[in-house]
Amino acid sequence: MRMRRSHPSWIGKIEPFWRRMAKRGIKVATFDVPFTYRGETGGAVEISNWGSHDVVEEFWCSDPTIMNVVTSVAPRHPMGLEIPVKKTREKLLEAQRRIDRGIELKTEISRRLIENLEPELFIVVFGEPHRAGHLLWPEHDVNGSQVPEGALLNVYRAIDKAVGTLADVIAPESDIVLFALHGMGPNQSQSHLSREMLQIALTGRSASRADKGGLVRMLRRSVPDAIQHSIATLVPAAVRDLVFAREIGGGVDWAQTPAFSLEGDLSGYWRLNVKGREARGVVEDGEAEANRIATAFREFVTPEGEPICEAIHFPARFGSGERAFLLPDILVEWTSSLAMLDAALYSTGVRATGSRATGRSGNHRFKGFFCTRESGPPISFVPSHIGELGRLADELLLRSRASKI
Repeated sequence: MRMRRSHPSWIGKIEPFWRRMAKRGIKVATFDVPFTYRGETGGAVEISNWGSHDVVEEFWCSDPTIMNVVTSVAPRHPMGLEIPVKKTREKLLEAQRRIDRGIELKTEISRRLIENLEPELFIVVFGEPHRAGHLLWPEHDVNGSQVPEGALLNVYRAIDKAVGTLADVIAPESDIVLFALHGMGPNQSQSHLSREMLQIALTGRSASRADKGGLVRMLRRSVPDAIQHSIATLVPAAVRDLVFAREIGGGVDWAQTPAFSLEGDLSGYWRLNVKGREARGVVEDGEAEANRIATAFREFVTPEGEPICEAIHFPARFGSGERAFLLPDILVEWTSSLAMLDAALYSTGVRATGSRATGRSGNHRFKGFFCTRESGPPISFVPSHIGELGRLADELLLRSRASKI
């Protein structure tokens, strides 16, 4: 009944597709692929967590010589970690400058890696537009928005320049795949209402201030954002993790808690406290309880009467795989046409209230894209899911090798 960083010990063994390719004798180098844990690389050269948007463990490289190549340019990316508090215009301008500088440094490191290693497969992930999309998405209709005009566009221009630079470094007979696994757009998430919505669904009333429990959560509501930002940039990751864990679980009496809200991004997530599954579970029939809560969620509307839940799913119940039980029990897709709300109304008239505390003006979109510059005739395989990008790389490499025989 606690929060901790994701780790292979409970996620299970993960072998990225490029490690399998390296084991077959293909020269592979990867740079900053997110959520990649150190392990047996199969001969691939991997650099991880140097400058990712999401950092799951310490910066590492599988090859000491290549580590020196990276650190000779810069020991770490200047972007740093995202601090989930509201930011002033000055802080956002500083974030943009750090992001732009990080793009330049990552481009230079990538150029050196390509020239030093001459890999058959090279993967570099620019997490900078992800961070910029969250922090710098324009808010033309928001009074008092602190987002600087044109900041996000400047980051996208820097990425365009980086892509062009690397395309010029790569041999002209090479194939290039440019892809984004998801998109970005205005932050239309209502997840800041999720804890209050659950309280109303379970009890029919909103939480009193005393019910909102936990010292850390109280401090997060009362300490000025600028002070929180300064403290978070100075303390170690373990301290930030502890604060986050206490904000989620602080003050919770698990014996009286049938369900709890998880931190969501674009969607809302909730998990049930199921007996026999959770360490302190109390719910006997998880399926029935999930159905009851979901029915209540469908009764929430905007102050103007529009539904705020577009679709409701049950990932832990219907997910495939032996670890599906780790998924949220309830997932809500918020109505995509709505802007972020300050309040939602239940059918009885009770209000769920909340405010965005993450400082994110932009948020994820479900659709991504990919495009290619191919050196030969188009291949027949066209991926439609992120899990098929590995096969795409395989097909391109097979064609490339066949052309050299």
